[in-house]
Amino acid sequence: MGSLRDLKDMFFSINNPDLVTQTTMVVACAKLGDIKFTRQQFEITLDRDVIAWNAMKAGYVRFGEPLNGLELFNAMEMKGLKVNVLSACTRLSALDAGQPAYRYIKYKKLQINTTLGSALVHMYAKCGGIKTAMNVFLGDERKECVHMEWCHGRTSHAWLW
Repeated sequence: MGSLRDLKDMFFSINNPDLVTQTTMVVACAKLGDIKFTRQQFEITLDRDVIAWNAMKAGYVRFGEPLNGLELFNAMEMKGLKVNVLSACTRLSALDAGQPAYRYIKYKKLQINTTLGSALVHMYAKCGGIKTAMNVFLGDERKECVHMEWCHGRTSHAWLW
């Protein structure tokens, strides 16, 4: 596996990188943890797509800057881009920031797939909303294995209401 330095060298050797190349650089640097450089690349990418936005947000959350992730989410919302903010809310234990996302999902009648359902259960349970976490879980007809194991392991006491 190459180093971040090798990645940067390769990227800078490309004349006039296109959107795909710029987005790939943002994604790769965010995954490798160079958040300052990732943000610089993000800013010079003029036609940012949702992939670049999500990579930047995920990098912030993954490497200890969840508040910056939430700020980026708010900027995305203002631009009309939709993104999963639940991981940042969970990490911050910021239930007040995550609840509007769930209300939006319900208002738009969006399908809650396994990934989203698990993220909601995790956020509510970690932030102290055990009852809502269980309601989300019980309302999910798919109850995939990972989802059920998480609920059983983390919130089994909630069954005792």
